[in-house]
Amino acid sequence: MRLLYILLLPVLAFAIDFSAYKLKAKSILSSILPKTYIEKIFGKEQSNKTISMPVILKINKTGTDSSFYTKGLMDKKISAFDKLSVLEKRKYRIGFINDLFRSVLKAQASDAQMSSLLSRLEQNAKREGIYRSLVSNNLYMSLEENPTTASENLVNFTLSYAKKYLGKKFKKELIANSNKYTVKRIIADQTLDLIEAYSNRPDDLYAWYANFSSEISKKINWKSKLRAVDDIFFHYRWAKKNNFDHIKTEVTIKLHYLGNYL
Repeated sequence: MRLLYILLLPVLAFAIDFSAYKLKAKSILSSILPKTYIEKIFGKEQSNKTISMPVILKINKTGTDSSFYTKGLMDKKISAFDKLSVLEKRKYRIGFINDLFRSVLKAQASDAQMSSLLSRLEQNAKREGIYRSLVSNNLYMSLEENPTTASENLVNFTLSYAKKYLGKKFKKELIANSNKYTVKRIIADQTLDLIEAYSNRPDDLYAWYANFSSEISKKINWKSKLRAVDDIFFHYRWAKKNNFDHIKTEVTIKLHYLGNYL
């Protein structure tokens, strides 16, 4: 066995320089050589357990940096959900509305609200539009007027999140003295602007989403088992198979949930 290993070294030295030959050689030799010899020749396999964060795009007051952003690619993406019938989509839309009310308003949608919002979605309204209507209505405005400042945990999360995921530095005193509902809304709004900027960079968006979702999976006890998954590749695959609108609103729901329980 040792002699075979020595004889193969010149061949392997050539093969290792070329990834395609290397893979083929490794496959063949794995069936005849012990694992220890394979590791000596090719090295130990490195388990890739992370996905690098993408470059955080700079957002201008009037829009986004045109050198990074061209609208259209993500907006044209068709997911499995988009291919369902109206009736098949209904249960998911009802679930979304319930999730949105619980996370944003900490309330249950009334029958009238459910009927109205479901009708809008079935007439092809965007989920993002439903979200924005909730944070701009009188109820949410009244919540922002309450003297309920952000908790220390929410302040610390906001500062850390803004730095890592928005590329921004906020003043701690400003966040600490702000109403927690105001903090939730502003962070979510700025996040939606950033996600929009990734419209033409889908792989960067998936990586951003995967890092964010994996990290926050450990922050609170999520009622949703899927949101509690800490596998970064699971979240990357989720983003890759869902449409732009669903990614946006899933992020806003997560941010508001965190704001409620931190």
